Amino acid sequence: LENGTAVRTFEELPMKIRLQVAAQVKHEYLVKLINEMAIDEVVDLLSQLPQRRVNALLNHVPKEKAEQISRLLGMSERTAGSIMNTEFISAKVTDTAGTVLDKIKNESKKKESIYYIYVLDEFNTLLGMVTLRQVLTSPPERIVSEFMHKRVAKVRVITNIKEVAEVFYKYDFNIVPVVDKQNIIQGIITMKDAFESVFGEIRKETQQ
Repeated sequence: LENGTAVRTFEELPMKIRLQVAAQVKHEYLVKLINEMAIDEVVDLLSQLPQRRVNALLNHVPKEKAEQISRLLGMSERTAGSIMNTEFISAKVTDTAGTVLDKIKNESKKKESIYYIYVLDEFNTLLGMVTLRQVLTSPPERIVSEFMHKRVAKVRVITNIKEVAEVFYKYDFNIVPVVDKQNIIQGIITMKDAFESVFGEIRKETQQ
């Protein structure tokens, strides 16, 4: 398969099948897949592999991405930080709608979602959020701070995944941002990943 198609197909496979594929393909090919996969999908896969294999794979991943993966692997599997994706679209509070639209066009293929754009200050503190619809319907010269939503539903990195699922249920969002205690954005969580994780935790509890 063409590389992009291969990555999308691999990410949709059940974990049991992914692990079987990972065990059979060449090391170089698996590295190639990992380099194109979303961070949260990589973490899900590597958390199931032997540590020696994980170390070997991370040695061939760009340093910044390898550090993100290692940090997420070290988080508790019961927290928001363990299931978040660090690839999202953000804008500075001083950006114009036109600038944000250009950014969406340039980064859309690399990001999990382009519908929500998170507005940050120079320290990456979360100040608000705009939607793709708002960006498309605003004059190109309008500053995002003038039309952003300042009240944003969010979760902390240490929030339990059951509480994350409750946030989705309460606010009916498809994605929520994850912040640290200083309100600095760390990533995003999709509704799909939140509910898959919480159902997995419930299954584990009922089996104990």
